[in-house]
Amino acid sequence: MQRDIFNQKTLRLFLIIFAVVIYASLGAIFPLFPPLIGVVYILWTEAVEEKDYIVAFLLIVYTVVFESIWGLPLYFLMITMLFMYIVVEPKIYHVLLANIFLKLIRVAIFDISYFIIIEGYEILMGKTIIDESYVLIYYL
Repeated sequence: MQRDIFNQKTLRLFLIIFAVVIYASLGAIFPLFPPLIGVVYILWTEAVEEKDYIVAFLLIVYTVVFESIWGLPLYFLMITMLFMYIVVEPKIYHVLLANIFLKLIRVAIFDISYFIIIEGYEILMGKTIIDESYVLIYYL
């Protein structure tokens, strides 16, 4: 029995809206909830490749909500997402042809690159953005 594609897209859209509204707020209340920024990146790249711009927009809203809740510099997640998508991702596909671990590697590289960008910003500006910056490593 096949499922209706419309129902699958509606369910996916509902889950993403749930993540934006509920999960981001719960992450502010319970700081040990992982922010799932690597998973958001994977979903965003799939939405962009499928030209599903509503889902891509909702995921961008999730990143803005996440950055505002944690007090991170605004749009750094989007900059990291674009950097990964344009510069790093084609090289990953070229070097690693195994699709089994590709999503895990993409998530790990995205999280590490975001942490490096945040730490570089802290060093460049001479201030600490968040004292819990090492909590981001915990989420890896």
